[in-house]
Amino acid sequence: MGVEEFCHDVVLLSEEAAEEVVEQGITGFNDFVEMGDKDVTGVCEKIRSPGGMIKKGGRGAGANDLAPNRGIKIGFIAEKNLRQARFHICHMHGIQRPFVPEDITLAVLREFWTKRFKLEKAPRLTSPRKTSSP
Repeated sequence: MGVEEFCHDVVLLSEEAAEEVVEQGITGFNDFVEMGDKDVTGVCEKIRSPGGMIKKGGRGAGANDLAPNRGIKIGFIAEKNLRQARFHICHMHGIQRPFVPEDITLAVLREFWTKRFKLEKAPRLTSPRKTSSP
């Protein structure tokens, strides 16, 4: 399962929004490891309001007129689901376990999300260890 399919089937983004996540450069699950919560929110904002102008389209004299690009709608819950997915992926990376998207459901993401503060305080295998100097 790829990022686009995961975002659509598990995170419940629309097909267009899931496609746009990949267009924003998130092509693999390891890309989420490099991101923070604010980065995910920023990606969603960029998808919602990409900026620029697009042609109105249609028929008639105003068909080639330009209008602001309104982007793709992403609801609050869908954004929260994406943040939950990022947290789960980062957690699995931190404890050096493989992330298997086929094993993840929205219920698993929400369970991890509710335990996030406890999990964030847990020691990680990848954290630098302090050594005492002689």
